[in-house]
Amino acid sequence: MTYRRPYLKVEGPGGEDMIKSWGSKLIGVKIIDRRDGESDEATFMFTRKRPYMAIPGEGTPYTVHIGWAEGASAITGFYTFQRVHIFGNPKQSQQLHLICRGADFIEKLKDVDSGHFDAENGHKTLGDVFNSLFKGSQAQVRVHPDIAKRAITGGYLLRWNQSAIDFAQEVAEENGGVVKPLDGKILILKRGSGESASGQTLPTIQMPFDENYVFDFELEPRFSYQKVTATYLDTDKGTLEREEKTGGAGKGGDALPHPAISKEAAKAAAEAAAQQWGQFTGQGLFTKIGDPLAVSGAEVRCSGFGTPIDETKWEAIVVTHDVIPDRGWHTTVETEVMTG
Repeated sequence: MTYRRPYLKVEGPGGEDMIKSWGSKLIGVKIIDRRDGESDEATFMFTRKRPYMAIPGEGTPYTVHIGWAEGASAITGFYTFQRVHIFGNPKQSQQLHLICRGADFIEKLKDVDSGHFDAENGHKTLGDVFNSLFKGSQAQVRVHPDIAKRAITGGYLLRWNQSAIDFAQEVAEENGGVVKPLDGKILILKRGSGESASGQTLPTIQMPFDENYVFDFELEPRFSYQKVTATYLDTDKGTLEREEKTGGAGKGGDALPHPAISKEAAKAAAEAAAQQWGQFTGQGLFTKIGDPLAVSGAEVRCSGFGTPIDETKWEAIVVTHDVIPDRGWHTTVETEVMTG
């Protein structure tokens, strides 16, 4: 394998050049970009020798730039220091890892509270709900258009003793979405769409076969169900009614255990469950040379792996960039079968 030197720059407090300050102690930098829920991470890895390096204070900011040329660095991330991992063994000697998080404001969103959302207090759509939920957090909220315009199912949502982030994740999941905190923003993405929070198509991750890189996958027949059923109470009739989402070719079915509050809510729940069920019919892991365009949530298009990998539509759920200064950079993409 031929090594290609990547461009790596890490700015510390006050714009300090950390690559210069850390010197030869720096082993590598790992950036983890997740699609669902958790904040992105940056880990700085060092050899640990005397005199031991000082540990930064919690919340110390770092800005990371990665690319294949200084004038064209394509990945820029903002992180704050959260915790340290120190370990040693005979083969690796001692190492020190500084683990940073991409959304330092996330702690502010974990305060437990209660409230309700309906048209009477200005919440007609899910976009209204998400914007109101994070109004006091100083975070920018961006909601995928298809989710933002969706009416509140049943016209009423109750948040009871939940944090803002947990309640948002629950509402998003019930409506086919995911919540992603990123660089001071709260993104509500549409699961399986391959689109950004603004509704724009993300760049497709091209994954050509290369015998020098690892790949690993499992794939089961898609759409093994025939339908998903959700129930709701029809208050006019006083009966328990059903909403079904069909589309699978199999003979099996799934019935959601808890009744929804309305026909619209039951329909949305059945659709979200059907989509999620289909999504877990295949998983894969692929590694390639460092790709600055690879981001979580994007479609992954494989070539040269043969049947059935090449014929399957994959979605990136975790993208990891491993950079070794002056030596190399590779990107690992964890995937699921795309349902959108």
